[in-house]
Amino acid sequence: MDKKVKAEAKFWASDNLTYSTAVDVDVEGSGSFTFGEDTAVTFSSWPSGTTSHVSESGLTNSVGSTMLTLTWKYKVDSPFGTGSWVAMANTSGAHKIFRVYGGPECTSSEYTTDHLEKATEYADGGGPGDSSVCTTLQSYLHNHQNFVADTGPNGENGAWNIIEPGGPSNQGDCSAHANLMKLCLEVLGIDASYAFVADAFNQPSEYMPMCYKYYCVTHDREEAKWFREQSGGAVWPFEGVCKVGNTCYDVAWSTTTGTYEYCKTVGNGIVYEWVYMYPDDPEDPTEWHSCDDQGGTHTIIP
Repeated sequence: MDKKVKAEAKFWASDNLTYSTAVDVDVEGSGSFTFGEDTAVTFSSWPSGTTSHVSESGLTNSVGSTMLTLTWKYKVDSPFGTGSWVAMANTSGAHKIFRVYGGPECTSSEYTTDHLEKATEYADGGGPGDSSVCTTLQSYLHNHQNFVADTGPNGENGAWNIIEPGGPSNQGDCSAHANLMKLCLEVLGIDASYAFVADAFNQPSEYMPMCYKYYCVTHDREEAKWFREQSGGAVWPFEGVCKVGNTCYDVAWSTTTGTYEYCKTVGNGIVYEWVYMYPDDPEDPTEWHSCDDQGGTHTIIP
């Protein structure tokens, strides 16, 4: 961000010049963009040599896109010309310039115009610092999410397709939205990773190979530490987050942004607690219950 624009051009005509001629080329940009005059380019046959022009003002210091239209002019000094600037009949553009944080942190296959379109739209206005880019992107994805559980890191229609700008969202779970945030940040030039906030599992998971069972010393039973909705009682073993440095960004909850440990604190009606099943429960033996000794000793069962 905060970069100047460089425009280069070559020119063609149907007939070659009679003599090798020095031609000055200048360009005017739309909006606030002004460019300095180019030095003379001498040629006789087409195409001309390449002219290079750097803007005197820089791009807006935030993520987004800028549309730029260029008007080209040339002049030929005496004795071969009048020394007056002549505007060319056709303008150039509009050109779309993507404003990013830095060079790509992704593979070339993930750095296409379509990826840049989406990443700069989702994080539009974020910056100049990386934390501002992250929170702006997180907020956009949170406000446009269509959450569906157990769809995996690629959602229902591919990682890049769970958010449809200006229209209905495709669907994805917490891991899909976290993965999309990671992919966008890598396109924008910020190194990010796809992580899980979790400690304990008591069943296999395709997302997390570490499947631990815990023993509750107080109650002499097997328990697990999972996330739980205080209102509806739903439980799940992990929360997918996008991690940048030591900060975790949770798209689904939006406000739980902080260190890895902070994401496990109570917020938005969510608790992170020890839970267990009661196999002899006459109503529902698969229902999860909260342990009444959350501070008690829990040890890993090999």
